[in-house]
Amino acid sequence: MKKYSIGQVSKSLKISVQAIRLYQKKGLIKPTEVDENSGYRYFDEKEMGKLWRIKVLQSAGFELKEIKKLDELTLSSIEAILKIKRDKLQEEIKIKSMALDYLDRQLKAIDIWEKDSNIDIRWIDRRYGFSFGTSKETSLYNHLIELNNVEGTFGVNQEVTYMPSRRLNYVNGKMKFLDLFAIYQDKKTEINYQESGWYICYHKKEGSNIEEIYDNLINYIKENGYTLRGDAIEILLINDNLINDSKYNLREIQIAIIKD
Repeated sequence: MKKYSIGQVSKSLKISVQAIRLYQKKGLIKPTEVDENSGYRYFDEKEMGKLWRIKVLQSAGFELKEIKKLDELTLSSIEAILKIKRDKLQEEIKIKSMALDYLDRQLKAIDIWEKDSNIDIRWIDRRYGFSFGTSKETSLYNHLIELNNVEGTFGVNQEVTYMPSRRLNYVNGKMKFLDLFAIYQDKKTEINYQESGWYICYHKKEGSNIEEIYDNLINYIKENGYTLRGDAIEILLINDNLINDSKYNLREIQIAIIKD
């Protein structure tokens, strides 16, 4: 029976010598032979197969204690463990996907910030999310409590999971604050929604006059024969959470219209 030194095994399987020694200490593998004089450890192909198995299962998310326990279980019991592992991994993937979406949104927002803003007319599908902060005078403390409650839904930060925004209604010739709205695109979490439709869109940078922008956009809508639906939403694209300098703040104004 051919035997291999711990160095040879380490090089062949790309597993560190320290890791192999740890696996032995945990009882997951056993040297085929230990030289009495030098103390060198040798492993046969059967033990190398066990090492490869450890490597595979670790890549699938198993810890060493879980791998050791598998040897004591029936196939049906292993099946149940695999299902738990799969569900946990799916949740981790979902959270990572949310983080990836957040990074993509921020990169797109930075690209928008670096360009001049133009009026854009877009059809936007219905957006789902959470409505909160319905009082404009609500303190920051109370807003943070509400945000924290939203955050607990998925175990990740609210502004990574959602797109922070505020909604407004057109009343007596002016846009009036309605509520804060955390947009989340998964329809399974439907608690509130922003209706689909055509929107006049414009990007507002920090320092520009918001009331003047709304007046100009409303005039544009009337001059081009569109009808105000009566609602609008402002989506915060860049805020102080990304960069600690408010001059880079950026929001997208979306005013709902009816195209005749």
